[in-house]
Amino acid sequence: MRWAVVRANPQRRFAWWLALAQAAFHWGCATEEPLPAADPAAPSAYRNPVAAPGLPRPRTDWWREFSSTELDRLQEVALANNRDLQVAIARVAQADAQARIADAARYPSVEAFGRREALAPDDGPGSAATRSDWRSLNRYQLGLRANYEADLWGKQGYAAESALALAVASVHQREAAALTLTADVATAYLEVLSLGDRVSISERGLQNRRNALGAVRKRLQQGDATALETAQQRVALATAESAAATLQQRRERAFNRLAVLTGVAPAELKLQARGLAGVAVPAIHPGLPSELLCRRPDIRRLESQLAAAQFDVRSLRANLLPSFSLLGEIGLGSRHLAALSNPASLFFLAAGTLAQTVFDAGRKEGQLELARARHLELLHQYSGTLLTALREVEDSLAGTRLTEEQHRALAEALDSSRASYALNRRSFEIGAVDYPALLDAEQRLVASEDASESALHDRMRAAIDLYRSLGGGTRVADGDPCAKG
Repeated sequence: MRWAVVRANPQRRFAWWLALAQAAFHWGCATEEPLPAADPAAPSAYRNPVAAPGLPRPRTDWWREFSSTELDRLQEVALANNRDLQVAIARVAQADAQARIADAARYPSVEAFGRREALAPDDGPGSAATRSDWRSLNRYQLGLRANYEADLWGKQGYAAESALALAVASVHQREAAALTLTADVATAYLEVLSLGDRVSISERGLQNRRNALGAVRKRLQQGDATALETAQQRVALATAESAAATLQQRRERAFNRLAVLTGVAPAELKLQARGLAGVAVPAIHPGLPSELLCRRPDIRRLESQLAAAQFDVRSLRANLLPSFSLLGEIGLGSRHLAALSNPASLFFLAAGTLAQTVFDAGRKEGQLELARARHLELLHQYSGTLLTALREVEDSLAGTRLTEEQHRALAEALDSSRASYALNRRSFEIGAVDYPALLDAEQRLVASEDASESALHDRMRAAIDLYRSLGGGTRVADGDPCAKG
């Protein structure tokens, strides 16, 4: 239905608009259909015991608690150069632009136009009785046109809110990408240092094996050893060489992975640290399980996506109701271009359209059902993500505690191995034991050093996993997001 603005009784016109506003209010309330809500229930405490509850929560730049200036530098380079993070940042800009586009639909659009029309015959179809009566009519127009669709039921408003929620979700997605990146950089860096230490330990072990083989060969020449003992030492040496090569290969792969994470070629990456001796093991306070709702970016991203899905359902519900749009034009028009400056050429047009879909083969209803199903999917995904987050924190807490106990036990074993080697060394010097026995004690010491070094790396890796599962910590600049409710 379309009509032009005409002169009418002002009271009757006001009553008509009042009736339309009342209908808009009642029909608009119909778009607020109830939707199932998420259940963000979380336990009051973690299953695994947490030591030192008085510690502060981890910072956003949590990697600084490892007290490694080189790791700090690598993290800064990675955050500036990593390609995956740059992709996430670009997607934030895209989502922000989409939000502005959706919000612009709530306001009128104004455009300038210039138009030339040619109509023949000039009085309309069927007006030219003979060929001599056939004349064309030219008309020129220049002016402004305004279009506006009144948001009676909130359709455009809900669509804009949905786009804004998706823009917020993209920000949390970028935060999740940054958290994953920083955790991967820290993991790769510590792995490179640990494998470097273990390679050095394996080289000492190889030298011990070579010395043992030389001693057995010397004894064989003197008749104090057998060919079987020589073969056994050769097998032990070959096995140690294979293990050392495997460690070197793992270190090279970790080094190359670290280079890619920081956005540089492996040939351009230079590391100064040579071991884990300069890295501290941080103490972490995980806080309460409920704080995961505001600390983990993946959970906050799903919250924003769930809010967007709710707005989508309301927008599509409002799309089932009639739409009302306005069109206005004002400008100059004339049959001759030179007459456009004549005051008599001024014209204006005002029109309104009220439209309701009568038949679309169920397209709009299908879109609404699709949005409802999408909302339900995100609802279950949100609950599942929360459970996964709790599981990851529990695993990380258990790993932190158990790897600390393992490292402590292996450190005691290393002390015992060192004492045993020192005793065998003194015994060898006074002739109480032979050289192969001393080499065997030294080899046990090398194995204990390797096990202790591996346990120390596992302990640091568990700390990184805990930081990752907690969401990386709280914001230093903006305050604690969990305190905002």
